[in-house]
Order: sequence, then C-alpha cells, then structure tokens
Amino acid sequence: AYLQSTDAQTIIGANGYVKQENAGQTAYSAPAEALSGTVALRGSTSVEPLMNKLIGGYKAKGGANVSNVVFDLDAQGSSAGIAAAKNDANGNVIGMSSSGLKAADAAVLDSFNIALDAVAVIVNKSNKITDLTIAQIFDIYTGATTKFSEL
Repeated sequence: AYLQSTDAQTIIGANGYVKQENAGQTAYSAPAEALSGTVALRGSTSVEPLMNKLIGGYKAKGGANVSNVVFDLDAQGSSAGIAAAKNDANGNVIGMSSSGLKAADAAVLDSFNIALDAVAVIVNKSNKITDLTIAQIFDIYTGATTKFSEL
C-alpha cells in the first residue's frame, strides 16, 4: 500500500523518476499498531537506490509502529527479483524489476509500476547522425540495427 501511495510518489518524483500517479491514489495511513517482521525485497540493481529512499520514507511515516520491521534488500538483478517472487509460496517477497514481465510471469504474479526511468542516447560528437526515430533507437537496443551506416 505504501509503494502505491501519494507519499511514495512524492519521494519518487523528488528523486528524478517519472511518477505513476492515478486517480485513486491516496496518502499512506501509518499502521495504528506496532508491526514487526521482515520484508524481503529482491531484484533490480537500478531500483535499489530508489527503494532505499522509499524504505526511509516508510519508516518516517510509520514511526515507532514500524521500528521493528526489518528490510532485507538484496539487489541481484531484475530476473532474480522475478524468480524470488515466483518461488515465494508464502507471499513474503517483493520482487523489484526494471523491465516488464513476460506473459508467463504475468500470469502468476501481481505487479504494478512504482516509477519509470529514462534511457539516454549518447554518441560521440564525431557521429554525424542528428535525428533518430524511436523505432530506430528500439532497433539499435534490440540488435536489429548494428551499424550507424544502416540508419
């Protein structure tokens, strides 16, 4: 609930990510009773820095009632996060992925976006290409185009 809250989205926006706001989003209500236990977060190395900030926001919002919650963050890549969530029979793992789910994974996992990030295209100043389409960039990143001379 916290990751989908306006509180989390404020942190996400403040850290340079594209927020994922929706009409039904509300502020996070801190728990009325003390919580304890471990939250296992597994996956994306690129999500890790943001997740650390979100954990801090959650702790600040929850105060003393979440002081006994332990966050076990292990960033070994998106595929590790997806696998950990799929293999978690008890629902104790939050998988972090910076890529979309394949159809087979989406069939067995619930997912939502917390943020979007951007891909910057950087080339040497001596490269004479000045205008690329999204389709051309996609072809470069997927390997369909492997030489600038093909553009």
